[in-house]
Amino acid sequence: MAANGLRLVGRFEAADGARARFAADLADNLRFADTFFDERFKSDCDTFTERVGEDLPPDEVAQFTYDPPEVTELDLAEAGISTVLWTSGYRPAFGWIELPVLDEFGLPRQVGGRTDVPGLSFIGTQWMVDMGSANLVAVARDAEALVAAL
Repeated sequence: MAANGLRLVGRFEAADGARARFAADLADNLRFADTFFDERFKSDCDTFTERVGEDLPPDEVAQFTYDPPEVTELDLAEAGISTVLWTSGYRPAFGWIELPVLDEFGLPRQVGGRTDVPGLSFIGTQWMVDMGSANLVAVARDAEALVAAL
């Protein structure tokens, strides 16, 4: 993503107005992301492919060296950033939202990903479109539905 011009930052730590602060952990996070699939899933995928008799070409992931700059503070307005995509992984993490959009279980009250707060939407939440919404395989479909609604 960085090779295509996307600015990467470390783990979000805090915000104050239009200023966001990030941990100086980007390089470690990228190293983890680069090795995670191979360490966790590649062997299982290779075994499955072999058992079902698929003859797939070898994986030819382009390797390149990237030494990310550590951005620990960013003025969003000055950087021209008007949209923030918050990803929380595979478990809900909405406690940082200081708006009346969470239900009694701490989950977003939403319809099709949209909340009552203009400009605040969610993706990957349960039952956004149907029961597949909280699964990785449904993200593209739900994203298309949300973008069409916006």
